[in-house]
Amino acid sequence: MRVDLIGVTIGVGAEHARLAAEAARRMQSLAGVPVRILSEEEFRRSGCRNPNHLKFRLFDLVDAENVLYFDADAFCIRPWSPSALAGGREWVAVRGFWFDERVRRLGEIYGFGEDTFSGGLFLCNRAHHERVLRLAESLQPVDDTFHGLCNPDEIAFATALKALRIPTRYLDRRYNWLQFGRGDLAEGAGVIVAHACDPEMRRRYLQGSDLDLAPAGPTEGGISPELAGRAFLYERVGHDKRPLQFREDGTIGEGGGDAERYFFSTAGGDTVVLGSAWDTTCRLSRDADGAWRGRWSRWERMPVTLAPHRAQVLLDWLAPQGRARPLVGVEVGVDRGETSALLLRGLPGLHLYLIDPWHASAIDATRTQAACDRAMARAAAATAFAAERRTLMPCGHERAAPFVPAGLDLVFLDADRSEEGTREAIALWWPKVAAGGLLSGHDYGHPDYPGVKAAVDAFARRRKLRVRTGPDMVWAYEAQS
Repeated sequence: MRVDLIGVTIGVGAEHARLAAEAARRMQSLAGVPVRILSEEEFRRSGCRNPNHLKFRLFDLVDAENVLYFDADAFCIRPWSPSALAGGREWVAVRGFWFDERVRRLGEIYGFGEDTFSGGLFLCNRAHHERVLRLAESLQPVDDTFHGLCNPDEIAFATALKALRIPTRYLDRRYNWLQFGRGDLAEGAGVIVAHACDPEMRRRYLQGSDLDLAPAGPTEGGISPELAGRAFLYERVGHDKRPLQFREDGTIGEGGGDAERYFFSTAGGDTVVLGSAWDTTCRLSRDADGAWRGRWSRWERMPVTLAPHRAQVLLDWLAPQGRARPLVGVEVGVDRGETSALLLRGLPGLHLYLIDPWHASAIDATRTQAACDRAMARAAAATAFAAERRTLMPCGHERAAPFVPAGLDLVFLDADRSEEGTREAIALWWPKVAAGGLLSGHDYGHPDYPGVKAAVDAFARRRKLRVRTGPDMVWAYEAQS
């Protein structure tokens, strides 16, 4: 008799059979779903080369409409309701990460970008996802690798989902806390499913010791609503300065690297915790100016500041228009596409012209043609997820302007920072901005580029315009009807 929802795990081999039995017991008790353990017998009959490939055959092996798959070392430790997530078109999982440069390249080629997920826990249904499993299995080569990766199923699934246009719903990390037990980040974070990858934890359990996974007191809190879905400029003073995209599922985008992958807030919401795959990186408190400040938790103890990125400032200003209709914008001075990618992600209805010559010149002797070529390639890769919504124009903005339509909702200037260059750029692009649109730019008030502020203020005085300013040295005029 076909059931509506069933949990499935794989217990092939003595070690995994023991782990699977405990994982199944916990999932049945705390998630309220019956669980089936796929054993040596199913593996033998399947003809699969690897026990891990049994997950491609889920709907052949179990008679259920919805399947909650979880690895044998994914232990449920708090109650939750997977049935509330079942039945939809979305594939439900927890986001994975690029630990391998090859995965980045595959994401750019196959179109899934950074949207991979952890194959250790996911929820799928027969109606929408059976063909995803079949396509992912067909992508597995004979040697059980995928482009040389040792853990190929996640990339095969991501490729299949993209090819079949199946959306993914990303649960926050508490539902599959990877590397649980290896560091201090999980403490107090309200972990629901602990992916017990720590070798010492596995060894103790297999020797009969208690894993001690019971919740310990109140949790610190959930995902900070003030940060979720927003882009920030992260500065570790004296070390680096880079953009970070804080996603709604509590993960941090590619710019976080290894050190900043996750975030959550304390119970009172006055402190935000950033962490790596294992440990707390820093704790930040919000200051009166709206920025979050703290110190790196590691030995250097460097000051850390988190303030809205220039792209986020523009997104906040454009939000009312962006929700109502499609927008058209221009960015002059794209470089590696940092701002472009954030704007395209933040405004799904935006078409953006990316204008940059990406050509070495005598103006900046430190920038070689090879460096310009790398920047252009990175900009193209960073915005590939929105290829149909962006137009790359590798030339100076004076040459590009005649071919860009009028009635623009946004122009963002971030190229020539001299007073003359800023004045000429404003004069060139202002007539192309639609009523209610923004002509904006970067480096307003920057001590190294005083000409930007001088040119912006002078134009505002002549035209009787108000200069709107925001964090990250952003300026803007709003065109009037």
